[in-house]
Amino acid sequence: MNMHVSVNIAASTSARDLWYKALAEQEAAKQALEHYNSAIYDPIYEEIERISPRPDLCFEIEALNGQITQYRVDPTNLHAWDDHWSPVFRRKAAEVRDAWLAYRRDSERLGADAAGLESDRLCDVQCAIENGLIQTPAPDCPALLWKLEKLFGPEARDEDDYAPAWCAEWINVVMNDARRFLAASMSVQVVEHSACSRG
Repeated sequence: MNMHVSVNIAASTSARDLWYKALAEQEAAKQALEHYNSAIYDPIYEEIERISPRPDLCFEIEALNGQITQYRVDPTNLHAWDDHWSPVFRRKAAEVRDAWLAYRRDSERLGADAAGLESDRLCDVQCAIENGLIQTPAPDCPALLWKLEKLFGPEARDEDDYAPAWCAEWINVVMNDARRFLAASMSVQVVEHSACSRG
């Protein structure tokens, strides 16, 4: 084995090791997110939904002619409707305001905002590693298959007949991987077929 081949094998092994190390980190990050959501985030929001569901910040007013108009209560200015001339507007806006305040009270008491931020942080960690994996050239066929499953496998589809459109940045990298491995495989098959034909 000459030095050039030896260096290429070492580089290939190093790239493979780095890719699979990142893959293990991605799986650990995915499990951390799933564990956090199932143990902390989801129970908090289920409890809020049970005791004080997030209210719609709108109320409806029906005019004398039967036309219904929807009005919004701004959560940053909950008392904007307090001085409205119509008692109906004031009452309906107050119902929305009180429901929102109850929701916010229970959310704060249960730590929903902090739980949401932590869930988002864990998701960002997983997504950053996943993005790095997709954009790193696949070191071997199993790595390419992982990418194809990520983009087109069952988890990527909402239904059996639907797959999302991925950004060109991801698709271009995966297609380059596919061309590289498939072209190499096809070259070997052509050489083997030529040898068999001559034999």
